Amino acid sequence: MPAVHRSFYLLMGQFNNELTILQGLTLQAVQSVRGPDTVREPTLGMMLFFVRLMSGRLYELWQTINSRENGKLLDELWQTDVMRNIDQSPYDAGIAGRKQLNKYFGRGALLGKIRNKLAYHLDQSQMDEGFALLPNDISLSDFHTGIRGTTFFGAADTVTLYAIAHLAELDDALDAAKRLVDEALKAFVAAVDFIEAYLAAFTISFYGLERFASMPIEVLRDAPVVGSTRLHFFLRPKKSGA
Repeated sequence: MPAVHRSFYLLMGQFNNELTILQGLTLQAVQSVRGPDTVREPTLGMMLFFVRLMSGRLYELWQTINSRENGKLLDELWQTDVMRNIDQSPYDAGIAGRKQLNKYFGRGALLGKIRNKLAYHLDQSQMDEGFALLPNDISLSDFHTGIRGTTFFGAADTVTLYAIAHLAELDDALDAAKRLVDEALKAFVAAVDFIEAYLAAFTISFYGLERFASMPIEVLRDAPVVGSTRLHFFLRPKKSGA
């Protein structure tokens, strides 16, 4: 097994793990953005934080699979003799997924802007840009619980939301948030299409179709349904000795 394929397989697996975690948290947060302000505003903040992190991971994946060395690895495996007799739809989906990621991270794309400005760092210029877009009649609230480490600074989060609107070139911050979440989740699907196309080809090419077909498949029958779980920002610490 060539070392480049081994390391790429492991890297694609970890990208898949982390993106799936962020996608799951995002979907749970989307379902939780409701109720009183003390619930809705912090949950909206968590949702957008997860999406910003996802944009960063998606960007790294996009760069990785388009590099000169890695860009040919998917084709290499799908052109082997054993893969020529396999249904080609996963390969087609993988190629289409990579092209779709180009759309989300090309020049001027929103996810690319978010990754560059808000994924892994914050600075005062972003606060200035967001503050400049605030409507004159907007209400800014901080939520203090009296317990260390549980305060939610809603004013800061609202300004960050408008910083996203600035990057999206939209006046309505909620419209910008919806667009960001929609694009991130679509980019996630495109990313997973590529990852799964490579992982399947890797397994079959290096371990054989018979071994691949004989691997046990376990269906998670008791996994919670999307929408049935909710995220909470305010969690009371467990009392010492309890």
